[in-house]
Amino acid sequence: MSEDSNVIRYDRDMKPKHALLATSALLVGVALTAWWLQRPQRTTEAFAGHLHHERYEQAARMLRAPSSLAVAPDGGLTFVDEAGQSTSVPAAQLPFAAGGREAPEHACDFRMTALGPDTNGVLDSPAVTLHLAVDGGAVRIVGVDS
Repeated sequence: MSEDSNVIRYDRDMKPKHALLATSALLVGVALTAWWLQRPQRTTEAFAGHLHHERYEQAARMLRAPSSLAVAPDGGLTFVDEAGQSTSVPAAQLPFAAGGREAPEHACDFRMTALGPDTNGVLDSPAVTLHLAVDGGAVRIVGVDS
């Protein structure tokens, strides 16, 4: 009889431990899923923040080749999109802000636009819009409109 009671007691003692282990594994799974699903949003916010606040080296590190960003000696920027097209943006037209006009020829996740100076609400030069896509933890320049 004591053998049976030991087995029953053993099972009763292990149930809370198994439940705790299963709950912990479930919570870790939920946390990893949430992290994975929010990754594109975090990548978008980080890149947009770097570009808007003129942290160009950090923004350049987030780009997936062949997309690239280079700072010219005069403070302007040169972007290369995934097709290899190069576009220069003069320093007077910076900084970039999130948003921009949609272009059906560029399927992208988000846009950033540099407006530059204006006279009485009319831009002195055409706006430059970057069409960007999130690729894992990196960003691709899909195209540039100017």
